[in-house]
Amino acid sequence: VSFVVTVKSPRDLYLFIGPRNGEGYEILLGGWQNTRVTLGRGHSRNISNEGQAPPTVVVSWSTADNVPILDPGRFKTFWVDADPMTGLIRVGMDEIFGHHTLISYNDSAPISPLTSLLVGTQAPGNPAELYICPRLGNLLQGRSISSSSVAFHGVPEKAVDGQWGDNTFCEYCAQNDPLHVCASTRRQDTFSPPNFRISLGERLYLIKAVRLVVPSDGRPEQSAEWSVFVGNTGFRSDGLCTTIPDARGDNIWPCNPAQGNWLSVWGNVNQLKVLPEEFGIRICEIEAYADLQNNNRLEDITDQFNLNNGLPTPLIPDGGPQPIDIYGLQPNRDYEVFCYSEDLYGNLQYSLTSPLTVHTTDTTAPKLRINHIYPNDLSITVEVGLEDPGDAYPALARCMATTKEGRAPQEHDAYFEHRFWRIRFITTYTNVDPSCDGRVLLRSLDLQSWGGETFRREMFSSDPARPQDTIGLDTDDNNLIDSFEIAAWSVPVQDAWVGIDLQHMPETAARVRSRGFLLEGDLTVAIRWEGNVEELDLSVLGPGTEYLEFNLTEGDFYRVSDGGTYAVPCNPGDGCTTPIRSTLFVLALAGDYDITVYRRTEPPWSEMTIQLDIKRCGFEQSYPVVLSADEQNETIRSGVRVAFQGCHRKPQAAVANLRVWQSTVAGGGASENRMWYLADDDPNSCMET
Repeated sequence: VSFVVTVKSPRDLYLFIGPRNGEGYEILLGGWQNTRVTLGRGHSRNISNEGQAPPTVVVSWSTADNVPILDPGRFKTFWVDADPMTGLIRVGMDEIFGHHTLISYNDSAPISPLTSLLVGTQAPGNPAELYICPRLGNLLQGRSISSSSVAFHGVPEKAVDGQWGDNTFCEYCAQNDPLHVCASTRRQDTFSPPNFRISLGERLYLIKAVRLVVPSDGRPEQSAEWSVFVGNTGFRSDGLCTTIPDARGDNIWPCNPAQGNWLSVWGNVNQLKVLPEEFGIRICEIEAYADLQNNNRLEDITDQFNLNNGLPTPLIPDGGPQPIDIYGLQPNRDYEVFCYSEDLYGNLQYSLTSPLTVHTTDTTAPKLRINHIYPNDLSITVEVGLEDPGDAYPALARCMATTKEGRAPQEHDAYFEHRFWRIRFITTYTNVDPSCDGRVLLRSLDLQSWGGETFRREMFSSDPARPQDTIGLDTDDNNLIDSFEIAAWSVPVQDAWVGIDLQHMPETAARVRSRGFLLEGDLTVAIRWEGNVEELDLSVLGPGTEYLEFNLTEGDFYRVSDGGTYAVPCNPGDGCTTPIRSTLFVLALAGDYDITVYRRTEPPWSEMTIQLDIKRCGFEQSYPVVLSADEQNETIRSGVRVAFQGCHRKPQAAVANLRVWQSTVAGGGASENRMWYLADDDPNSCMET
C-alpha cells in the first residue's frame, strides 16, 4: 500500500491501514502537541471497535526543538509505504518515496491483507483538509529525452526508463549491468558540451528537487561539476536549478525555484578533457519532482497530482487518432483508464467513456540495500533488504565476497597457489533425513578453477575412516529407490568438511622424483610392488607402427615404442626399498595403449600384488592389480586412450588464454565451455557472441 497524503491541519491526523474491524497499522501525524509522528499496531479507533485497546506504539519520531509537523494554514505532504509481504512500513515527508524518511519499522509478523484506509482526527474542533492520492511517480519517467551524443550503446532513453540496475555502467560487457540501463555520452568539447535534455510536454512545472542515479564505477571526472537547468528551451539559457560538485551515487538535489517544461543536465568539459574521447557523462536514472509544499489551496495541490499531458493538438474530423501519455504510475498494477472530452462550447454530457482495466508491465528492478554486516571467523553474515516497485515478491538477492581489493572472480585462480583448501558445510539449520544417520552424503565434489580445470589432487575429509555409505537413487522418477550408489564423501553433520591438498604428490610420483625423474607428459605409467627389484619389468605399447623388440631394460634407459621414455628409477643393485618401474610419453600419439608386466625370474612363482599408477592427460588414476602365481606376463590394462597429442598441456594453456580473453557471452554453463574453443589450437572450432 503506497500513497501520498497532503494535509492542512493544526494537529493529530490519524491514518489507519488494515481491515476495518481487525488489526492493522495506525499512523499519527502531529501527535503530542504537533511534535511527533508515530506508528502503532492494533485495532483501529473506528466506532465498531469500541472497547478494544488502542493501537500500541511501536516506533516514534520527534521534531527537533518542537518544530510543528502539521500547519493549519498551509498544505504539507507525507508519503506512506506499507508492504504486507516483507512487513516493512515507512513514513516520510514530501512526496519522494524513500527519501526524507521519518519512521521505518519491520514487522516480524506482517498484517495482511491491508484492505482499508481510514482517516480521522482526535476531537471535534480540530478540522483537517486533506487530499490522498496513490503513489506518485517522478515527472520524467518515459518522457521524450535526447543527448548530445551516445557512447557504449548508452542511448538517452535509458536515463528515463525507471531502471538503474546496480548503478554501474560496464562499458565493455553486460555482466555488471544485465539490462544495460544506463545512458552515456562522449567527452565532446567547449563548443558542444555533453548533456541530456528532457521535455515535460506543454505543461509548466515548478520543480522542487531532482534525483540523479549516477554510476560510481567510472572516472571521477565523468561526474564532476555538473549543472541542472529548468526552463522553456532545454538549454543553458534556462534557469539554474542546481550545481553538483560530485554526482556519483543515488542522491536528491534540491532545486532553486525554477518553472518550465524542459529539464537539462550538463557536464563540465574542463573536467572531461583529460579522458579519452568516448568517456563522457553517464546517468542511470533522472527524476524530477514538482513543488507541492508551498501551496495553501487544495485546487493547487490537486492540479499538481494531475500528471496527464492531454492532447498535443485538438481533435478534428478525420484527423486520425492521437496518443495521450499518462505518467506517474506504478509497475505491475491494475489501472482503470477512462477518457472524457468537451467541445468548443464546453459540452460535457455523455462524453465519458467506459473504463478499461489495464495492467502495467514490470521491468523495474528491485532496490537493494545492505542493512548490516556481521563478520565471523569463517563466514560473513549480510542482512539485506529490498523494495520492489512492482511488488513482485518473493524477490531474490545474492551476495558475494571477493578478496584482493575486489578482484573479479576470473582472477581468483591466482590464489590457488595456496596449498590447502577446505569446503565447510554449515549444517546448523539443516534437517537431515533420519536414514542418513546424522551424516552428510555427497555424490561428488570437485574443485575447479574459473577456466574450468578440475584439480586432481589428494582430498580428505573430517572423517578419516571415509566410510562407504550408500545413497539411494530414484532413476525412473517414480518416487521409489531403485538403485544405490556409494557416496563419494560421508562426513558427520556436526563437523562436515572436505579438504584438498593442491601440492600433494602421489607416492609413486614422489619416489620417481626422488630418483631424479618426473612423471609428466600426455601419458605416464608406473608400477610398484613389495619384493625384489629384479622380479618385474614393464612394457607400454602404443598405437603407432614402431615396435622395439628389446623394449625391456637391462639396467640402461632405452627408448620404448612410439616415442616413449623408459625411465627406471630403481635398477637392480640400486637398493630400492620399494621396487618401481615407470614409462612416460611427453607427447603421446593419439590412440590406445596397452600396459603389460613381465616376470624376470624363473618359476615357481607366487601371487603378487602390484600398484599401477596412470596419469593420462593430467588426470591421475590408481589400480591395485593381482598377478596370479601361474602367469609369467599379463596385460594389466588395455585400451588406455589418449585423445590427442599434447593433451596434458591443454588445461594450462587454456587457463592462460582465458585470463586474457574476455567475451560478452553470459558466464557459466555451456557458454563458458565454449570459451575453450579459443584455446584448443583448432581453427575449425569457433565461438561467437
